[in-house]
Amino acid sequence: MTLGAYIGIKLIPFTISILSKLISNAFILKEIFLVFKRKVGFRDFFIGNLIISVTCLLPLFMVKYLFAYPQALSSATNSFLLFANPLNLFLYYLVFKSIFKIPDKITLIALEWTIVLQYLSIILFMIFRNVWTGILERDVRRLHMSDSDLLAMISVNLVAFLVWFILKKIISRFKFFLELPYDYPEGDIKREILNSFISVLTIYVILVSVGLLAISEYRISMKVDKVILFGLLFLMFSYRLLDQFWKQRIRIMEWQTKTTNAYVGSLIQAANDFRGIKHDFYNILQTYDGYLATDDIKGMKEYHKRLVQITKKVGSTLEITEAFSARKAVYSLFDIKADRAENLGVQFQTRQVELLCDVDMNDLDLCRILSNLLDNAIEAAMGSKERRMQLSCKKESDSYIMVEVENSTFEEVNVHQVLQSGFTTKEKHSGQGLYIVYQIINTYPECSIRIEHQNQSFSVVITFPCKEV
Repeated sequence: MTLGAYIGIKLIPFTISILSKLISNAFILKEIFLVFKRKVGFRDFFIGNLIISVTCLLPLFMVKYLFAYPQALSSATNSFLLFANPLNLFLYYLVFKSIFKIPDKITLIALEWTIVLQYLSIILFMIFRNVWTGILERDVRRLHMSDSDLLAMISVNLVAFLVWFILKKIISRFKFFLELPYDYPEGDIKREILNSFISVLTIYVILVSVGLLAISEYRISMKVDKVILFGLLFLMFSYRLLDQFWKQRIRIMEWQTKTTNAYVGSLIQAANDFRGIKHDFYNILQTYDGYLATDDIKGMKEYHKRLVQITKKVGSTLEITEAFSARKAVYSLFDIKADRAENLGVQFQTRQVELLCDVDMNDLDLCRILSNLLDNAIEAAMGSKERRMQLSCKKESDSYIMVEVENSTFEEVNVHQVLQSGFTTKEKHSGQGLYIVYQIINTYPECSIRIEHQNQSFSVVITFPCKEV
């Protein structure tokens, strides 16, 4: 037999194993992306999945099928090479970052999940292989792929599909998503990767040690003992994944609560301002009486003009406060931006802003988007003749809400460049506002953004998904 024919024959089991691994890893990656609400294109998904699958199986294939190793070392070699090498963690980091284009703060959490879930799939494979071997009564220690191996692969893929299908329904129904807000702190990347590597290495050592024990026939000879042993490992590592998930959700909720409280502080200040005006109402009447007593009509008109401006502001504040009773953080943001616009002489109008309460997005990300859009609108309107801006909302259907921030402008704007990092038409300005908005929108698959500029008017239109009733 020629060398080419020999390698060709040996490649058949490797190809079958790769196809099986591609399928099981596809369900693993889809589950991870579903939890983080990320979408990856088919081409990038396939390339990344192929790299992960090949690096997982290639060492075992090269030793087991291309090279002849001593039969006395078969148990140890098989145990060491069966489970994905913990060093793959660093390669997977590059795959997630460069191919899947996942942000670091998501990648660092997903890395360990990917390898541990691979470990779980291999444990399932070993359980099914033992079960099918007992049923078929075949010897699995031959150099070519046995029927029990094929049946075990099919069984693992069927289980992976069923688990993915069930979890997809549960996650979507009960919203068990792990959304990381745009400004969620990333921490020290090197330290986080090192911690994940140590965790994966610890699990690998446990699996290899137990594998050596289970594979060695002179120590454990009953196939049912192997099934129970690996079943317990399966439950233990599954618990670890769930524990990581809930702890991360708690950390995110604590951080969001802390950040939201900063916005609510301005709401308290606005309420104090209103109480001050109410307290001074009697003094206002006395002031009118003083102007009438001295027949100072001109002075009274000036005083009345200033008073009307303040009253309009308070009336608008009360109207917005009632509309945003369910999202006080958004109201606080509105109050701050309305104050800024008024102080800079920019007319700020709103239409149907109460619809923002129905936007399906956490308060922090929504406030970040609105804050950057309103700041940009105020600064652009200041340099225009009309000095006006408007925030309007419109419900396009039962599923989507369109939000438009429009402002007058004094110069032409290249709508194809405004979303790029660092682009600005203002002096001493970072040019990050719209880029930040664009980055946040990209983390929500159902959101879209559109830029328009015509007739000295610039507008940003964003489509948000509605909350489920």
